[in-house]
Amino acid sequence: MSDALIHVAERLTALIEEETRRLRSSQPGGIASLQAEKTDLAQLWTEGLERLKRGDRLPEADRSALGAAAAKLEEALTRNERALRAATIATDRVVSAIAEAVREQRACGVGYGIRRQAPRTRAPASGIAVDRRL
Repeated sequence: MSDALIHVAERLTALIEEETRRLRSSQPGGIASLQAEKTDLAQLWTEGLERLKRGDRLPEADRSALGAAAAKLEEALTRNERALRAATIATDRVVSAIAEAVREQRACGVGYGIRRQAPRTRAPASGIAVDRRL
């Protein structure tokens, strides 16, 4: 069991590192394709840890190897969290800038005056009188 759990931790670590690499690159495309496998591996990892907590004992060498794999996974997750947070902040800034530009565009009018407002026009005549006397 410990070899399988170590393999899951190593594969999950590799997947997390790949996701982090893609997040930090200028082209983060393809991250969605990693999600299904990452979810499956995370579930296997959690289930394996639960089995260990319920009483499965490991030899010292296996426990040490599993601890090392878990430490690498934790480091990878920390780096991934930072990259995700940075990507989220950058995305929020871009969306905010776009929203502000749209707000400004709508606020300005369409004319050429000081405030870019359409020139005022006189109210249309409500009644017209024609002098027919000549």
